[in-house]
Amino acid sequence: MIASFLWGICSLVGALSLLGYASILILRKLTFSPQDLRAKYRAQWAIVTGGSSGIGKAIARSLASQGINIIVAALEDQVLSDTVAELSAEFPGCQIVPCGVNLGDSSGAYMDHISRVCQDKLVSIVVNNAGYITMGHFADVDLSSHLKNMECNSIAAMRITHLFLNKMLDRNTKGLIVFTSSSASFFPTPISSVYGSSKCFLTEFGASIAAEVYDRNIDVLVVNPSPINSRFYAKASHVSAVKFFQSTAAGPEVIADAVLRGAGRLTVWDQGYFSILVRFLLKVLDWNVLTEIITRMAQTNADHLTLRKSRPLNFYSSEALPAH
Repeated sequence: MIASFLWGICSLVGALSLLGYASILILRKLTFSPQDLRAKYRAQWAIVTGGSSGIGKAIARSLASQGINIIVAALEDQVLSDTVAELSAEFPGCQIVPCGVNLGDSSGAYMDHISRVCQDKLVSIVVNNAGYITMGHFADVDLSSHLKNMECNSIAAMRITHLFLNKMLDRNTKGLIVFTSSSASFFPTPISSVYGSSKCFLTEFGASIAAEVYDRNIDVLVVNPSPINSRFYAKASHVSAVKFFQSTAAGPEVIADAVLRGAGRLTVWDQGYFSILVRFLLKVLDWNVLTEIITRMAQTNADHLTLRKSRPLNFYSSEALPAH
């Protein structure tokens, strides 16, 4: 009797959770049309990190098409130069300003350059988009590489948000802060442990500050993309799981569209098939249970086995045992 009662309660809670999430998806599909963010936030300027390619470039183009001037913050290379030239030619009525920075510099020195470039510009839209993935077992990758990856993916977003959020609050003006997170933040990500962890930070951080500034007319939007066709895959295309996701990837324009539709309406926007499927899965499968499954099943993954060959463990070797 008690077991049946508990099962009924669990089933009801699960059904309500599924229904609640589904209602959000239906609502945004039927009623959330693209918005004019220039008018909504009286935006003169936006800064887009990682704006020289992929998702960042698509968002920069989308904002420029609405007459918003863009600061493109990205590595100072030919890709940045070409993107600035391309967008300037496409939108002659907008100023497209390059801001060459290395957001993986753990000293945070890039903030001085960002401050100088933006000091005379009223930035109302901040898009924290820059990020990349480091593949390999955590212990086998040099710690400095992990720290650079974490800096770019999450700490830089925190530094940049702190700078521009304070400016918005001091001016008492409307604003929008966007974070490009990932569906990888929903579950453990072996072989890319820092990537999933850094994106998990972004989602939690964005959702937390959203509650702090809601009554100050500053909106926060966290976008969790499904696989997107961009330069993101360049350094990880040898991994089988990455190859699969790359084959199902959508164009980066879908994320720009999500920003136009979601700004000021939702705090978290799950984009695409994979993000939504995982959300539904976690409505019926407990996260702790999923963790145990991944922990055990990862040992059979071909990529895991290939990487493990670099540091094999002989369980019968005396060198593998602790000294007594």
